[in-house]
Amino acid sequence: MDLRQLEMFRAVAEQGTFTKAAGRLHVSQSAVSRQVQLLEKELGGSLLRRSAKGVTLTEAGELLLRMTHRVEHDVEEALAEISQTHALQRGMLHLGGGMTVCLYILPRLLKKYRRLYPGVDLRV
Repeated sequence: MDLRQLEMFRAVAEQGTFTKAAGRLHVSQSAVSRQVQLLEKELGGSLLRRSAKGVTLTEAGELLLRMTHRVEHDVEEALAEISQTHALQRGMLHLGGGMTVCLYILPRLLKKYRRLYPGVDLRV
């Protein structure tokens, strides 16, 4: 199971048809169908009830759809946290220096740094 399969399953569940899901994702209908089939095979059961009018979710499909919302939230949160570490908004900064620097220069600089980057832990 991968994130792309979950995205395709979710699109089908929300759109109600493979064709509409494919349009939303800008891929072919057969690609969406194949990925959902692989997902169902991996999970060992049907996620969708297929009919001429579209699809409805099985009990397992309902459960997986709820879980895809949580997965999406967790992925977005992880990306935001990683982005913050790259932007120096979070993380840890280790500093060292001589006695004079540590006693007279760093305190003034660190006060300003803490104000600018409150999410960064400082270690001297």
